[in-house]
Amino acid sequence: MGSAPSDPKAYIESVANMLREHDRTVAVRSADGGKYGTLYQAIADEDGKPMVAVTANPRTTTVTVESMCASVAEQG
Repeated sequence: MGSAPSDPKAYIESVANMLREHDRTVAVRSADGGKYGTLYQAIADEDGKPMVAVTANPRTTTVTVESMCASVAEQG
């Protein structure tokens, strides 16, 4: 986990724009996180490319990258 952005919605929008600039298709979502505030998420998940998910709320930020290369190396 990381530190919290001052404006989680704007942060996720900037992450989504950066991913799109790298020719990624991005889904942006939000959900009510209860006492933790609104949870915003940008996900780029395409065949043959690493999955990137960035989640942020007023309390924290999480970045997840899943690569096929890492999966193959673990199985190898």
